[in-house]
Amino acid sequence: MRLCWLLGRGFEQGHGELTSTRASVRYRVLPAIRGMVKDGHDVTALVQSQIGDVEALKQNWKPCDVLIVSKVYYDRVMPVVRFAQAQGTRIIGDFCDDHFETPLYQEGFHGLLHAVDYVVCSTQAMSECIRRRTGRCATVIHDPFEAPAAPPAFRETGDRVRLLWFGHAANIAALVALLPRLVEFGQRVPLSLEIVTNTDEVDVAGVCEKINHSFRHALQMTYSKWSLATQWEPFSRCDLVVIPSMGDSRWQVKSPNRAVESLRCGRFVVSNPIPSYAPLAPFSWQGENIVEGIEWAIAHPRHVLERIRGGQEFVAREFEPAQIVEQWKSCIIAAAEGRLRLAE
Repeated sequence: MRLCWLLGRGFEQGHGELTSTRASVRYRVLPAIRGMVKDGHDVTALVQSQIGDVEALKQNWKPCDVLIVSKVYYDRVMPVVRFAQAQGTRIIGDFCDDHFETPLYQEGFHGLLHAVDYVVCSTQAMSECIRRRTGRCATVIHDPFEAPAAPPAFRETGDRVRLLWFGHAANIAALVALLPRLVEFGQRVPLSLEIVTNTDEVDVAGVCEKINHSFRHALQMTYSKWSLATQWEPFSRCDLVVIPSMGDSRWQVKSPNRAVESLRCGRFVVSNPIPSYAPLAPFSWQGENIVEGIEWAIAHPRHVLERIRGGQEFVAREFEPAQIVEQWKSCIIAAAEGRLRLAE
């Protein structure tokens, strides 16, 4: 079978294999590509920057059975999709985010959702959102874990409770909103907070400097730039991971990958509740007040370790990469054979 992926950003070479600084590529593209190549399928990839000249693309087009469009929402992708469909190619669209009302992506997002032959998404909440907004059925394929397993650990020494927040800069607004409550709690129980992200859009270092200048005694903040090479190291420097969220609909469809990776790395998670985190509730703390969760963890260290252990077993069972690759294989083969559900 001949397959082509169309994605927003390309790959890098790391540790002898293809990788990417973009989490969606590592979670939702590369595992499936590796699995299909291993099974002998012919796989190519196009990145968004290669589709500007549609006429040139048409002239150099390599026929394929299935085109998988992964997290490319700009409207300029539509001529490529229509051209591929005219050549008899089945189109799978993979949707990880709710951009129904995002001005920058709205037109392309709507157009792609209605144009593709089959819809895949990363969470049940996103599937329900797509069904509600478009009437289309979406196959749910979760993100696999990436992190190497690490033993459970929680606050053995140190005067401060060490918190970690990591993620894309698009999610940092929820953390900023949490800072005043962390400062207030830190007056009673001193905290440290390491922020790990990779952005020039937000002055994270400046935020840290401002908090440290006035409130270092309560909340000591540091900023570490995220990198592929060091992405798991911050977990060894923390006692627990905080994952706040916002109330709007875009947050409700998000993947649980940050909570999954934290448990995989042996660290307890304190988070606001979103639908995809619900299966992890027995293995973490979820509630509206993040500070309450931190306080609970400090008071129940034995339970924290028990929850992490249970969470690691659950993650190993439900988010195992090989299992998720098999789901992608089944989906792609079914699309090629016309067996996936269309809109109802």
